[in-house]
Amino acid sequence: MKDIESFLEYLRKIDVRLWVDNDYLRYSAPKGAMTTILLTQLKQQKENIIEYLNKSSSNESYIVRKISPVCRGGDLCLSFSQQRLWLLDQLESQQCIYNIPVALQLSGLLLIEKLEKSLNEVIRRHEILRTTFTSVDGKPKQVIASSLTIPL
Repeated sequence: MKDIESFLEYLRKIDVRLWVDNDYLRYSAPKGAMTTILLTQLKQQKENIIEYLNKSSSNESYIVRKISPVCRGGDLCLSFSQQRLWLLDQLESQQCIYNIPVALQLSGLLLIEKLEKSLNEVIRRHEILRTTFTSVDGKPKQVIASSLTIPL
């Protein structure tokens, strides 16, 4: 097992992440990190690595966890960054300090309906674009709209 630990530690140092997904060994690695020699070693030790990762308490440093959705019921507190922005907004209301103006020049035919549909699809997929802040008992809370359509 010491050889596997050393091998996994080396992979971690070169930013290769391993995890087990339905009894399959998966990895993510920076481009060029997985040489043919490393791939061969990985294939040779695959069964032992899967067993080690499934058993090991040090699994945390090698495994990539899937992000689980957070329950949306009840009050949703703000992150520290959101709290900072909310506080600044309370102090300097109606300011546009954190707006980032951008001008784009488009050329060619613009299909407004398709652009509107595309933007609204992005809004549908990303709840942060449907999120507003409100104050409940003097504390900021997130309110996520179930749907939001922006007409152009």
